[in-house]
Amino acid sequence: MKALLDLNVWIDMAIRPVAQSDSIRVFELLRDLRHQICFPLCGYTTVYYLLRRDASAEMALTYMNSILDSGTTALAFDESDARTALRLPFSDQEDASVAATALNHEVDVIVTRDVKGFHRSPVRAASVEAMLRELAVQ
Repeated sequence: MKALLDLNVWIDMAIRPVAQSDSIRVFELLRDLRHQICFPLCGYTTVYYLLRRDASAEMALTYMNSILDSGTTALAFDESDARTALRLPFSDQEDASVAATALNHEVDVIVTRDVKGFHRSPVRAASVEAMLRELAVQ
């Protein structure tokens, strides 16, 4: 399975690891079951900015490096993806950009804490909890 973790899941793992430990568990299960874990590069600066704002610049840089060094697949975002995002029926362009990245890179599922934000996504979206249940039966 090719799973794209939404930005809110990456942020949970960085700055809310205790409160949102299920985000870490889903990452670990995907990794242990040898599924492909993807990071949408359209959100690189957003994740960095939020971590820098809520933690520190040093922590943000360290975390961004750890994502890129973890074996996670970084999915590019180019003009084609931007045009796809603009055509999708989303009110939030950040979510549309994640969905367009998933679509254009043939991702199987977007794992998110905001399933409602992806209700019109062309790629299936699953909550972290739903993904944990799905992975538990594999």
